[in-house]
Order: sequence, then structure tokens, then C-alpha cells
Amino acid sequence: MLKQLAKLDLLICDEWDYIPLDSQGAQLLFQVIADCYEKPSIIITTTFRLS
Repeated sequence: MLKQLAKLDLLICDEWDYIPLDSQGAQLLFQVIADCYEKPSIIITTTFRLS
């Protein structure tokens, strides 16, 4: 999967606030972002809820 992501020109990760992230998920997300550091471009969006 990481090799497929590396072939993209733009990676958009949307609505991250709906996905619980455990330590393994956080490591995977870090790996994806690290692999996309120089190419492709990456956009990450989330929504912050104020109480």
C-alpha cells in the first residue's frame, strides 16, 4: 500500500477526527507522512469541536 501511495501526486486525508488512532495506527500514519515528505503533496483535514 505504501508503494501505491508513493505514486500519487496528491494524497488527501480527510475527516481524521472520526477515526480512533491507537499506537499502531499512529505509527502507520507517521510512516505514510514520512514517505510523502518530498513527493507526493499531502493534505490532512480534521474538524475541531469546541464544547
